Amino acid sequence: MLNVFNQSIWGDEGFSAILSMKSLPEIIKIISRDTSPPLWNIFEHLVFQTFGTDEIYIRGLSFAFFLGTVFFTYKIASFLFSRKTGLLAALFTFLNPFFFIYAFEGRMYSIMAMGVAGSMYFYLRIFLNEEGIRKRDRFGYIFFTLWALYSHHFAFLKNV
Repeated sequence: MLNVFNQSIWGDEGFSAILSMKSLPEIIKIISRDTSPPLWNIFEHLVFQTFGTDEIYIRGLSFAFFLGTVFFTYKIASFLFSRKTGLLAALFTFLNPFFFIYAFEGRMYSIMAMGVAGSMYFYLRIFLNEEGIRKRDRFGYIFFTLWALYSHHFAFLKNV
């Protein structure tokens, strides 16, 4: 796993990193003329301002969002089935080669996956909760749906 941090930055990761090193107003201005939503670059900018621009922070940010995806996978499966099923689903998500590869790319894929998983969790809580709809669940659904949509264009497919 740590070997991933020894690989050099590739083209798109470098472009994102260079963009994220600019000021927030510059990032928004540049992205407004691009096709990518801004959430990844804003988070990456904040990480760069706080910790620096080393490769471990570029890829570590993606890994942190990947862990958020694993967490929401656990929550979804636990809500629908059982705690044991939730743990197995989280383990399978963590070990899934597709997810694992993208967990270490300094791009917006893991932040989108976390947003979609969070949105789905709160969606299920709204529509399958026998106790009724709670404000917290509505807020969570709106928050993570917007999170996903401001992370990557393909997040809209979750709502189709």
